[in-house]
Amino acid sequence: MSVLFLPTKFYIPRLREKRVLRPRLTDILQAGVNRPATVILLSGPAGFGKSTLLGEFVTQLQQPVAWVSLDEGDNDPVRFWSYLIASCQSVRPGIGESAQELLKSPLPSPNDAVPSILINDFNRMESELVLVLDDFHTIQNELVTKAFSFLLDHLPDKLHIVLSTRIDPPWPLARFRAHNQLIEIRERDLRFTADEAASFLNQVMELNLSLEEVAALAIRTEGWIAGLQLSALSMQGRGDIPAFIKAFTGSHIYIAEYLVEEVLQHQSKDVQMFLFQTSILGRLNASLCEAVTGIQDSQAVLTALHRANIFIIPLDDEGLWFRFHHLFADLLQSYLRQTLPTDAITTLHLRASQWYQQNGYAIEAVNHALAAQDFEAAADLIEQNASKVTTRGELTTLLRWIEALPADVSRRHPQIIISKAWSLTLAGELLQVESLLREIEKQIEYGDETPEIRELRGNISVFRGYFAMLAGDYTRAIELTLSAEALLPERSVQARSILPYTLGASHRGKGEYEEARLAFVHLAKIGEAANELLIWATAETEVINTLRALGRLREANETARLALEKMKEKGVLNFGSLAKLEVALCDVLCDQNELDEAHQRVLGVIKRMSAWDMPTDRLFAYLALTRIREAQGDFAGAFEVLKIAKELRSAHPVLAALSRSVDIYEIRLLLATHDISAAARLMDALHPGVSQMVNLRDQELIMLARVRLAQGKYDEAAAILAPLSASAEAGARRSAFLESLTLQACVAEAQGKREAAITILMKTLTLAEPEGLLRLFVEEGEGMWSLLTVAARQLKSVSDTGVSLLKDYINKILEAFPADFKAGTVPTRPAQASMLIEALTSREMEVLLLIAAGDSNQTIAEKLVITVSAVKKHSSNIFGKLMVKSRTQAVARARQLDLISMS
Repeated sequence: MSVLFLPTKFYIPRLREKRVLRPRLTDILQAGVNRPATVILLSGPAGFGKSTLLGEFVTQLQQPVAWVSLDEGDNDPVRFWSYLIASCQSVRPGIGESAQELLKSPLPSPNDAVPSILINDFNRMESELVLVLDDFHTIQNELVTKAFSFLLDHLPDKLHIVLSTRIDPPWPLARFRAHNQLIEIRERDLRFTADEAASFLNQVMELNLSLEEVAALAIRTEGWIAGLQLSALSMQGRGDIPAFIKAFTGSHIYIAEYLVEEVLQHQSKDVQMFLFQTSILGRLNASLCEAVTGIQDSQAVLTALHRANIFIIPLDDEGLWFRFHHLFADLLQSYLRQTLPTDAITTLHLRASQWYQQNGYAIEAVNHALAAQDFEAAADLIEQNASKVTTRGELTTLLRWIEALPADVSRRHPQIIISKAWSLTLAGELLQVESLLREIEKQIEYGDETPEIRELRGNISVFRGYFAMLAGDYTRAIELTLSAEALLPERSVQARSILPYTLGASHRGKGEYEEARLAFVHLAKIGEAANELLIWATAETEVINTLRALGRLREANETARLALEKMKEKGVLNFGSLAKLEVALCDVLCDQNELDEAHQRVLGVIKRMSAWDMPTDRLFAYLALTRIREAQGDFAGAFEVLKIAKELRSAHPVLAALSRSVDIYEIRLLLATHDISAAARLMDALHPGVSQMVNLRDQELIMLARVRLAQGKYDEAAAILAPLSASAEAGARRSAFLESLTLQACVAEAQGKREAAITILMKTLTLAEPEGLLRLFVEEGEGMWSLLTVAARQLKSVSDTGVSLLKDYINKILEAFPADFKAGTVPTRPAQASMLIEALTSREMEVLLLIAAGDSNQTIAEKLVITVSAVKKHSSNIFGKLMVKSRTQAVARARQLDLISMS
């Protein structure tokens, strides 16, 4: 049974030939659509003619109209946006196609990304579109209302949104008013005036009342249109109209109950029963009504009710589908509960469920089975349709169904528990999943090994493998994932799509980057074949990141650009949810020192991500921007962005696993700004090298070596780098290997081992040249500049072809250094302390010793009881006398001159 939409939800109500024209209101509506980017709000209680007024208004419009009649079932975010897009496509083919593809993804709900995509589509429209959402009060899901509010906040000029609702939506209406963006028609406006009431009662309902009687009715009903209609139906054929008018009073609901009873008395017993029994249905057609009521001429009954103007509204031009006015339906259901016993009402729901099931409407079939409390039938339907509903992304609907089942019924249907586990996993509610898995394992522990049991075991292994990967138990994760692959049938597409991601992430965690790359490539092929954009983009992002870890920057760059081009062709280049792929390219560009392009791209990414509630993706974007600004020398800007990243980390517990990565970026920045003490404190608090993830452990150890180098603890730095370098080389972790080599060269230079430093540097250059790595060297600052200059001099007289490539590469790296490097001179290493231009004063020696200890300027000032500016002045003098340009180089030079000890 396929999951279908009801086309009647897009039907614009057909107007009766006899009706009350309301130009005073349609003129207001028309004025609204004559302005750009307008929100039109019709707000009032039931029975005030909101839908009828909209129907009259849209018939007068020149612009195309997309209409959606909303109901409680549309609170599922995916269902809501799917209906909205389908309606727009009915008049504007092509609108929202990219968003539709995103909505089909089984990954976490893209609800927040859809408005961004639609905004881009609406902005590209050449002419205007009016979007009408009738009965918006039925939408109570905050995920939907919040995302729709984003659309309103960025409303394109050519889009006009018209909402009818019984209650005001939770949006900043005052701000819309202040910006002249809101047109409002409220209860006071919707009430019939005396003239409109007279026209309705005497011309439409053909009552021929006096002006006094019309006025009395209008006063009694306070212009409430449903009340006037019920009154008119009750008065047809009566002779005691003045007495009737005096007989009712009170609030709308009491008047309605009284008047409905009067209206029903004019109908035959068979018609009354037909109305009661069909009141359980959201929409009616003859076949459905016959299945529920057993009345064979239901089409004739529906047609007669419509002709009699008894609160039944046509939903198509053929007169096949109808619905009751909501207020009338509520009152009929009240009479139904008073008239029929519970078991009879249950039978009505079961008949409706069976009809919907046979005609392909899964959601309605399940809803009526649940309403009948036939939980076994509902469970069977849920099992049959869970995969399709999940594939459509309607997790809210699926979880609502499952929660409605009694626990003992769910236990008899383990596949339903698996479906619940998938929904909770995709929604990020991982803690609840473990107890569900244990429950299933108990149920199947002693069962026969049927194909169904094998599939359940396979699903459990998928979950266990995924959770093991998240916990850092990568070997176990790989074992479980391979086990799941052997158990799952080919039709288990959803479960099988998780396997390559778990494998890739686990291999990467173990430092097995090539195996990881192959797994992610496989996942990308799965996503592309299934046209699942989120799966494909996630996989491509991981491929790029893995290539970068492998040191294959040119391939990573090419892969990213091809993927972005494919996104452009599909019209999804601006998806906030897919922007993670472009962040990966920004990281590659930074490695290649293409800082301007990287900066421009990452700013665009962050802007597009504003509507995408995925904190992990946003954090990576902020960290990329932090690194780019540091590389540009904008340290204040880098700290500013890092602060945002840290606030994001604090606000989202899901980012706890990335906390160490954020700290690594902060340590890097502190070193770049010479705050060595703060960097060392944060580094020591991190307890580096304990991470189970190899790539993170590599980063931590490399940063620890940097800190020790900055502190002048060269032997410690060397002791960290030697095993790291060997491990990275053996494991083909090229990026970590090259970075550890550059640091080894810097450490050797600081230790006064120039020849060893040059040897290591030459090896690094030879390995890095094919990929054109630049930031690898530039980020090491003055020490690397000095080494590269020496290397260039040594190679100057060599004419070998391979050496020629290295010379060109060195020149390219030197060109990438900031301008102040090129303008200055690189000091040569003096043979002895007497080579100093001028001897250091005692105060300068004190400052130098504290610099060597890693103290910040503020700390030095406090220890020596001088101002920070005085510390800076002394530091400047020290740098000049030692012919250096940084703290690190000053300490290294002072040790070479035996001005301070090597310890």
